[in-house]
Amino acid sequence: MATDKIALEQTVEETNKQYIPVYKPLYSIFPKREAYDEFKGTMTFVTTDTVGDLKARTISTQDTESKHIAVGQDNKVYVKDFRGVNYKVSGYQKNNDINKITARVLEAFDKQLDEEIFSGNPDASGKFENNGIYGTEDKNVIKRDSIALPNKNVDTILNFFDALIKDAERDAGNAEKTVLLGGDLKGLLSKQIPNTSTLYKALIRELFNIPVNLVAIPSNLEALLPDGTSIAQVLTLDNISLKHSALPRLKAQGYDDEDEYSWFKFFYGTAMVDVEQYGASIIQPVTFA
Repeated sequence: MATDKIALEQTVEETNKQYIPVYKPLYSIFPKREAYDEFKGTMTFVTTDTVGDLKARTISTQDTESKHIAVGQDNKVYVKDFRGVNYKVSGYQKNNDINKITARVLEAFDKQLDEEIFSGNPDASGKFENNGIYGTEDKNVIKRDSIALPNKNVDTILNFFDALIKDAERDAGNAEKTVLLGGDLKGLLSKQIPNTSTLYKALIRELFNIPVNLVAIPSNLEALLPDGTSIAQVLTLDNISLKHSALPRLKAQGYDDEDEYSWFKFFYGTAMVDVEQYGASIIQPVTFA
């Protein structure tokens, strides 16, 4: 009888551990994550936030109560769905390449999930499956109109980033900022300022009194932006969470004694980017004259 050494002797956990990713997903930047069960369905989150002025006032001895805080509520929806593929191989064929196949499948899944999380995975009508990083209907995300910068001179670039980070500080506090860069702005990161040995990214980081991380958007995600778009998206990650179910992995494997083949099931689940505070994500498209 045919046997399958890999399916019988190497566990699912061992196979997943041996996978060393080459592609680094953009969604890996999120330190705050909330994992949910691996069942299809729709989850609705009721979010509560303050509305209006929060500035405290002086309380006198005659006061019987303090200032009231107004709050508002909103709903956010997380659609949990799953994608996967099955791999089968005859029990009479060696499966020594299963780790290589696993690496190829999970690499492709990491890219696919990353693209969905970045874009919001819109359908043909433009409706997002879930709120993403760039593609989102989250009311806490500030989406700005595109601005035209006259040139790429160092003063122009520094003034642009200075104003953008100050706005992010005003809206979401002075916590560490992560700036996603795409298009021409991304191209500036590793370029030297003319007549110096200083890189633009080094000078930009030194501009601020708070930690600022500059992250280049991977090229496969840039391809999802509108044609010719350059963007700077400022994220305050302390106030953003990634809601997910299953991240890409080999879920199960086994051997079919009757038909004498081994099988491997790979899958992952959809995810949602939840911006918890207004202004914790600011999207600023840019064009150059």
